Amino acid sequence: MEHVVPGALRRLRATDIISMAGLAAATRGQEYARLDAVQATRRDDGRLSGIVEIAASSASESGPEEEDAFSFPEPDAGSHYVTVELQGAMQWQSSCTCEAPSTALCEHAAALLYEWLAHPGLFRTLAAQAAMGNRPQKERLQDLVNDAAAAQLPTSKTPREKPSSRTGGAFRPILPPQHTLVQVGGMRDILPQLGISELRSIARAYAITAGNMNKPQLIAVLLEQVARPETVKKVAASLEKPLRQFLAAITLYGSAIPDEELRALYDRFSLGQPAHYQQALVSLQSEGLLFRTSLNSVSLARGALGSGQLEIGWFVPLEVRAALKVTVPMTPYTLPAGVQEGSERDDQPRVRSMEPLRLLSELLLLARLLDGTGLDEESAWLDFSDTLLAEFTGTTRASDGSFLLQSTSDQPPESLIARLRERLPRSRAFLRFALRLLRGGNMLRRADGDRNRLHIADSLAEKLLGEAQVQEAQELFMLWLKHSSIDELLGLREDGVDLRCRANALHQPVLRMGELEIENSEARQLLVSLLAQVTPGQWMHFGAFARFVYRLNPLFLQRRQRYFASPHWWLERQDDKPLKPSQFKDWQRAEYHYLAALIQGPLYWWGICDIVSAPDGALLAFRLTPLASWLLQGNGVPGELERGRRRRLTRLLVVVDAQEVLVPAHPAAWNLIKVLERFAQAMGIQRSYLRYRFTPQALSKALRAGEDTNALFKILHLLVQRQPELADALAQVTARLERLQKSYGQVRFYTHVPLLEVADQVVMRELEATTSLHEVVARPLSETMALLHEGGATRLSDELKRRGSAPLVHEKDNYEA
Repeated sequence: MEHVVPGALRRLRATDIISMAGLAAATRGQEYARLDAVQATRRDDGRLSGIVEIAASSASESGPEEEDAFSFPEPDAGSHYVTVELQGAMQWQSSCTCEAPSTALCEHAAALLYEWLAHPGLFRTLAAQAAMGNRPQKERLQDLVNDAAAAQLPTSKTPREKPSSRTGGAFRPILPPQHTLVQVGGMRDILPQLGISELRSIARAYAITAGNMNKPQLIAVLLEQVARPETVKKVAASLEKPLRQFLAAITLYGSAIPDEELRALYDRFSLGQPAHYQQALVSLQSEGLLFRTSLNSVSLARGALGSGQLEIGWFVPLEVRAALKVTVPMTPYTLPAGVQEGSERDDQPRVRSMEPLRLLSELLLLARLLDGTGLDEESAWLDFSDTLLAEFTGTTRASDGSFLLQSTSDQPPESLIARLRERLPRSRAFLRFALRLLRGGNMLRRADGDRNRLHIADSLAEKLLGEAQVQEAQELFMLWLKHSSIDELLGLREDGVDLRCRANALHQPVLRMGELEIENSEARQLLVSLLAQVTPGQWMHFGAFARFVYRLNPLFLQRRQRYFASPHWWLERQDDKPLKPSQFKDWQRAEYHYLAALIQGPLYWWGICDIVSAPDGALLAFRLTPLASWLLQGNGVPGELERGRRRRLTRLLVVVDAQEVLVPAHPAAWNLIKVLERFAQAMGIQRSYLRYRFTPQALSKALRAGEDTNALFKILHLLVQRQPELADALAQVTARLERLQKSYGQVRFYTHVPLLEVADQVVMRELEATTSLHEVVARPLSETMALLHEGGATRLSDELKRRGSAPLVHEKDNYEA
């Protein structure tokens, strides 16, 4: 039973240590653990013990700037024996020879807990010590000699590498010499970690005569060979077909794959008899195409390995991945006869494609629709700048106490989505996706003067449609790819799949902060990286692709949960039956729809893929567009983007009346939009058009900023040449703008002292005849100047603007000459 780790230790996280010890003590304890100061670690059930050895030189590992920033007290050099017993959440008992107050964990106890998180396999149990005591004395003495010799070696290791004297014990894996564990990386890092016999085996695969070469010489020759892609391809091509398929599957898997999962992958692809599995691994290792590593050091859930044992994984080195360029096997899809893009017949599949970067135009339309919108009680979702702080809402099931996750507090309310759909008819999923992008990209925020109203940046149109559109698209795509949320998981409810997790006695979900969000983000990135290996431009059968994903990695959505004896969260049918992703029928109910929603939703909206869907909406096939090589693989910007900007639109401008015009939200119309942004007032949207109104306020602001109206009149003149049918309407617009410009500055108001000044007596008489000037004048100062009552300047200014004039208002402390 000593090998069974109690739940309190398995659920321990770094944030728990900070809560128990405080930030200062936890930070110093983490530094002690990093510097290998924790020695002689042991575990007795849930009690951890060890010695924290602090050298005098470890008082300050940082430079002067870091010392000024953190100003921690100097540690006491010496040894401190510490024990910690975790009894539950935020419940512990600890003792330490440093005699720190017992109200919180001391820095030495924090170091012991951080050591447990980083290296649980190094903590000996009573059973391990008993086994060591029963060994022959000769073997025990030999171990002591080896440990002492290792301690005398120069300490050229990094702080994270453990001395050999601490790798003994019951949890040390017994590996044959040819199974050296190496760090994940490239061959330049891998080869020095191998023995000379392993290097010679790889050299034979590359037709290198090792002869009397020593290890450095052999490594240099091997590095020269693996740097040539054609040589690596030749070595891989010499393998038998099942081995080539096995290597390709491991490469497509992505990161390091656990040994247990690799065996299952071998079986799912039916690559050979189970007895041949080990021989396949040895063959790939001897060719230098596959290496073993410890998964305890890669990005897995901390403390998830409940047994505390070292887990072995496998990976393909970077040079081999780059040389082979493995692609996903394709099952071509042929469009039925007569099916064309845009066809809406109910009895035929529908082919849909998204114009490149059309998503950015849609974001601008949505932002303009939201600008100035009152939020009232719907504004809570805007307050979560960090999605990991969002709260879950749902219900608890009485039978097993599990919690049904229904929504999060950072999601836009359905009432807001319904209002938006009335003006911008888009799917609910797209509107939620777009709102997430707008908020994550800091393009949507509360207004400064009114916290219950939304406001967008003045330069948003330039960011989304201007010359920097390509760069903005890349940044937004990476933001979406890496952002943490559970939107996709909650979207499975539309397919009859619920998201559940464990709950405590208070009917609250028992999940670590960000656990669901991070797993969902990792699944999204894994699928996108796999899609990047699909051949572009060819229709691919989605059902066959989904089947391949299942055989390759059925646990892509719940990869971390396999490390727990009892999963923290799971998916189940709405009839309360949990789904097991290892079974294909259950996988089709959840992960299949997750994959389809990713392709039909975000990837289609980004313009990365075209899709073919059945009349009922089910995804039939997809193909990658040229944007996929740019966004997914980092290749050059495709020419489609520049051709889209030079596209000749059928209707570049729609004139509503002499005051209002409509412009399509398209990068091809950016030159016109850029001018309207300077001289007109944005008034929201109408269908897929941006609305602009020529108002005295907007023109006054432009003239006050030094803008030249010739640019506006010039582009209106060019529009008449391009759209002759607009000649009369644009003539009225031009005449109105000329009147506004002519009246600009003839009437001036000063806000610091309520003062009115006009150009001449004619203007003064016109004001007396058309406005309530006589009611607000406190005292005439001259024939062209008058002192006004308090608030009179604002009243007269509003009256003149309503009549189409453009008065000049001098703000306080900013008067013009």
